[in-house]
Amino acid sequence: MACSFYIVDDDRTVRKILSQIISAHFESAEIYQSDDPWFAAQDILRQKPDIVVLDLLMEGMDGIEVSEALIKNDYNGQIVMLSEVGAKEIIGQAYKAGVDHYISKPINVTEVVTVLTRTLEMHQLKNYVRIFGAPSVSKINAAPESNHIPKNEKLQTILKDIGILGEPGSDELLFAVPQLTEEMSLGQLYQWLKAQYPPYKDDSISLKGIEQRLRRLVQLAMENIANIGVEDFSNYKFERYSTSLFNFKSIRQEMDYARGKGISRGKVDVKRFLDGLITLVK
Repeated sequence: MACSFYIVDDDRTVRKILSQIISAHFESAEIYQSDDPWFAAQDILRQKPDIVVLDLLMEGMDGIEVSEALIKNDYNGQIVMLSEVGAKEIIGQAYKAGVDHYISKPINVTEVVTVLTRTLEMHQLKNYVRIFGAPSVSKINAAPESNHIPKNEKLQTILKDIGILGEPGSDELLFAVPQLTEEMSLGQLYQWLKAQYPPYKDDSISLKGIEQRLRRLVQLAMENIANIGVEDFSNYKFERYSTSLFNFKSIRQEMDYARGKGISRGKVDVKRFLDGLITLVK
């Protein structure tokens, strides 16, 4: 799908690197750029790009001020903040100003591609819901999590948010996710759980049984998030988890099913779900 990006950064090298990354990973992407935040704020409203990648610290007008100006003038795209600043207070101000995601400097190709891909998926999902109509509810921004919160506490909060804390299989996730890496395959995960998860050591459950248990849990989570999106697209749980834990097409299909507009449910992708959890609890 064709998409457009607008890069605002007073560092020419950063703009060049980001342009190269976008061109290499997003087919048919249209790229605008500017080193002047005041001009960019006006030009973005004219060009209406899907995603704005915005540096936080610029002379004359900082990224938060640009973001506030865009939101005030009904910009409907997604805003990604780019900065070396990692202070929780600054990031919190950025989210309140309308920023959807955050990328840290120095530039990491994997992080940029991951964040922009999921941001684009969220934008496509918003447009999809807008076509079918959704409740007009003001956007609710959750406070960004502190990196000092233990992984297990973060994970419990996420599982509670998506409605699966306490469900069969959730204890396995609480045990495994803080210890997992994205490099581990699903087959290796099931074998690892069978060998390491205490209740499984002396249990007759098979690897297939473990797989089915987790698939049912992910299916329930996807169903819950899709229902939240149908009822309130602006809900922070939907905005945060719909594309970080699930595939865009699957969530859209599940939403159609929930509306009674589709006969097939969204495809369950356990690997995508687990990788998303690992990223969120880091």
